[in-house]
Amino acid sequence: MAGSTFFHRTLATRYLIERQVEGAQVVGEYQLLRRKAPFSVDAVVRAMRKLPDGMVWQRRATGPMDVELVEQEAAAKARQELEKCLRAAELVGRPLDPEGRYRVGGLVFVYDRELNHARRILLAAASLWGDRSYAERAMLERRVKLVAVELRDPLVWVSSSAVTLHDLRQKGI
Repeated sequence: MAGSTFFHRTLATRYLIERQVEGAQVVGEYQLLRRKAPFSVDAVVRAMRKLPDGMVWQRRATGPMDVELVEQEAAAKARQELEKCLRAAELVGRPLDPEGRYRVGGLVFVYDRELNHARRILLAAASLWGDRSYAERAMLERRVKLVAVELRDPLVWVSSSAVTLHDLRQKGI
């Protein structure tokens, strides 16, 4: 593995590690490919027409656990590919297992702050959800979290900041 694939997997894995250190449960792309999650990802893959780069959730004593689908943006994706990812926001609340212990909780885009994928994601969301009411668009945008990562050479994670897609749009970016 080299080049952009290495960068993609490294940044996605580092985000999952950051979340695991905070106490979250995580599964990465490798585990998802081998169906090692405690729930099936098949329905999500069918709906999104792609496999997420990872999944994150917090354990709870009672009630369903909300699972965030993680997408790492390393290279500029075509608008249609971003729209596939954004469809995950439409799945929020959908159970991932027959018992209903796990359900889709939202979508997280992780990207290098220097590459400014946020604008492209905003444009894809406008294309996908532009014909919906303001209230529905706002609800869907609040289900999408953007995590901008500050990196320095050689691929050192310095910090990250998170904002919802809706909050970013409200800022006028």
